Amino acid sequence: MFGFKKPNYSVETIGTITRPSAVQINGINLPLAEYEVAGQKYEVRVPSELARAMELKAKQEAGYEDNLKGSFQALKDSFSSNNPSGVQVLRNNNSFGTNSFEGTIMFTVGKKVVVKYDPEKPKKAIVTGEYNG
Repeated sequence: MFGFKKPNYSVETIGTITRPSAVQINGINLPLAEYEVAGQKYEVRVPSELARAMELKAKQEAGYEDNLKGSFQALKDSFSSNNPSGVQVLRNNNSFGTNSFEGTIMFTVGKKVVVKYDPEKPKKAIVTGEYNG
């Protein structure tokens, strides 16, 4: 009727988490995933539900504890053992100019995700989950 065509997310590829986006949900910057189609690179935001699931998994893998001392230790451990590259995107919990490390680990830069895109318009894409291959 108005010429709007719903995207056909029929082609699947693997993307990589690159950085946080400018979009925040409850104080959390959602991650961006980069993917490539025919030599052209695109970025797509990870949905908030998936970002929360990735955050929970990252916390569990790092041994996160619900106290400040445990948070510092989990952060230190994640940089040394669980993540050899030592690259993490951290949640920014600044409050009145002070840093809080409660809930710092959100997701890992370089993590692979599954991206589905429209073959007619590859810029139209969605992230459907973590890549487990």
